[in-house]
Amino acid sequence: MGAFETVGVPNCLLRPAAGGGQLVTIYFREAVVILKANSESEKTSTFYRTGASAASEERVSSIYFHCRMAKPKKDIIVNARLERESKVKLSGKEAADNQMIVANAAARSVAQQLGCQETGLSVGVPEAVSGVYGPH
Repeated sequence: MGAFETVGVPNCLLRPAAGGGQLVTIYFREAVVILKANSESEKTSTFYRTGASAASEERVSSIYFHCRMAKPKKDIIVNARLERESKVKLSGKEAADNQMIVANAAARSVAQQLGCQETGLSVGVPEAVSGVYGPH
């Protein structure tokens, strides 16, 4: 995935209610930069209004958000990356939107646990703003 950076430590594994193998893995890591939409990445990804930058493509969604912590006093960029297993047969706008909804909910939970202020993460469903399934 050219538009996304390296993977962090797995934070969350989602499995089907009946048990079995994982369907989705969500990774969190500190990032050095925020990857933003550009004319090339908008050909393969859909960008959403949440955090500092958020994109979803075939089986991957990624959200970058600022985390200003009080204790310890620190200001970092966090990247939340969701990877969907290939055995889950979904595609199109609904898959991109659903991946972003799950990634955003996980990012909000981690941000709350870290005590992050002013993350810019969407409280509701993130809105597609550009790219493959964005408004045209």
